[in-house]
Parts: sequence; C-alpha cells; structure tokens
Amino acid sequence: MNLINIIFSNITFFQISALLGGALFFFMVGIRELKNENLQGLLFLVIGVFFVSAHGFLLWDLTQGHSGIYQMNLWFWLIKFLAPTLIILSLAFGVFHLLAARFKVAFVKIMYGLALIGMLFMVGPAWPVYLQGLMVLIWCGLWFEAELKTAR
Repeated sequence: MNLINIIFSNITFFQISALLGGALFFFMVGIRELKNENLQGLLFLVIGVFFVSAHGFLLWDLTQGHSGIYQMNLWFWLIKFLAPTLIILSLAFGVFHLLAARFKVAFVKIMYGLALIGMLFMVGPAWPVYLQGLMVLIWCGLWFEAELKTAR
C-alpha cells in the first residue's frame, strides 16, 4: 500500500505513464507504416525513441531524490507503469474505433483492455511479481500484434 501512496502522491505517475503511452503508440504506428513500405515509419520510430528517452530520463531523475520509486525493478515497472498504459491505450483505441463506427474492432480493443484488468485482479498480489510482469510483457506483445492486424 505504501508504493501506491508514493505513486499517487504527485503527478509524476501520470507523466511517466503518458510518456510510455506515447512511446508505445509511436512505435506501433512506425512499425505499421514500415510494414506497409512507407518510409514515414522511420519518423514515427524516431518520435517513439524520443518518448522512451524522456520516460527513461524522468525515471532516472526520480531515483535521484528521496522518492520511493528507486526501489522499483523491471517487474514492478511492468506492473505499475506498463500495465496501466496498455489498458488505457486499448480502451482509448476502442473508443476511437467505436466513434468511427468500426464496432467489431472497437469491441475487440475494449475487451482486450478489460481482459488485462481482469487478469491482473484475478491473480492479485498472491502471485509472484515476476509472473505478473511476464503476463504484462506477453500482453504487450499481443497488443502490438492485435494493433498491427486491425489497422487499416
């Protein structure tokens, strides 16, 4: 519970998640554009690298202070930052496709985000952290695959 209080004590959790969301979005768009043999994908990949760099710098800067975030490792990062970002991106893309009247795609993306929420709540804190982190990492790979398949 102490880690949750540290995360929500200021706005940095949302900044870190937004930078990570931007990185995932631009990497996905860049890979999709390169897959369609469009060289604009390189620009999107460079923007994605910028967001990853900003995300990493912000995390590094937070570890220099007296924040409790310096105790986080890769597995906690996957659970505390990557999982909420994947959930928000999936739900946001689902709502976008719902507004664009692509109901089947919207349903898949919304259910994908809700399924990750359900899986993480179902396993709960009883499971080891590395197994929860692996689940989020696999889910991220599946998200990339689903986004690349459903994109027009």
